[in-house]
Amino acid sequence: TVIRIPDAETLIEGATTTEIRDRADELLDAYGARIQPIDDQRSTAIYRRNTALTLIRHLLDHELPTFLEQS
Repeated sequence: TVIRIPDAETLIEGATTTEIRDRADELLDAYGARIQPIDDQRSTAIYRRNTALTLIRHLLDHELPTFLEQS
């Protein structure tokens, strides 16, 4: 399920690439506090949470700066 996290959005809105990179840990904390994956036969909640945070870190470090530079 996709969720919006206004606290994280506020940290990103209007920020430069450098500011976003500087705030990466704070952004991950905001997302980590709200992500509540489930355990089931396909995967554990811990694995899903770690995977989600890894993808967010990749987005912040690699994809978002490239996107902002092209905008």
